[in-house]
Amino acid sequence: MKRLLDLYCCAGGAAMGYHWGGFDEVIGVDHVKKRNFPFEQIKADIPTFIKETPIEWFRQFDLIHASPPCQKFSRTKHLAVAQGRQASKVDHIEMIQTFLKKVGVPYVIENVMGSPLTGTVLCGSSFGLKVRRHRVFESTFPIKQLECRHKEQGRPVGVYGSMGDQIQGWDKVRGTYRKGGKTAETIEEAREAMGIDWMGWSNLKEAVPPLYTQHIAECFFEWDAAGRPEYDEDE
Repeated sequence: MKRLLDLYCCAGGAAMGYHWGGFDEVIGVDHVKKRNFPFEQIKADIPTFIKETPIEWFRQFDLIHASPPCQKFSRTKHLAVAQGRQASKVDHIEMIQTFLKKVGVPYVIENVMGSPLTGTVLCGSSFGLKVRRHRVFESTFPIKQLECRHKEQGRPVGVYGSMGDQIQGWDKVRGTYRKGGKTAETIEEAREAMGIDWMGWSNLKEAVPPLYTQHIAECFFEWDAAGRPEYDEDE
């Protein structure tokens, strides 16, 4: 039986993908307990949880996934400032990296483009999804890089902000937002775009599409079956 621990699990987008990819048991941990999380869930503040829980408890898992808060690095932080709201400064990435290295179990850390993570970048267009949602996955084993297929995808569907919003793309040169496409008009459209059928809008906006982590799980099992050869992501 292969076991996965999902830290900052939210409503289970990443967790479900790992299950599809072959993990028999999945346990999620987050500070808010989601009623629609599809597996066993522990409600806990992550920094407190990893400090107070015996390290041996974490070593029972075959793989640990973590999706720490991304707001500090997200492009949407510029929109928050433009709207007069304070951008989040929460950053748990270094804490999680240090902790997972100490645990010694294979791990994956996920975050947005622009975060300090290094590793494989995945895109929804590579999986035939209508979202792009580029995400970086830092790992202790090789994750196969897939080609973005933006041209074949056509105009993407946005799943953030509010339904039916005009997408405001960030123009790095001008330092302003410019008009883009639109966000999903209905919850059904959003769910189809993400490949998720059990979440509402607020959870979909934060979710990792399960097809991303299904791919990662398959890469993990391939690496595991090969005897876990030494991996250096910088090579």
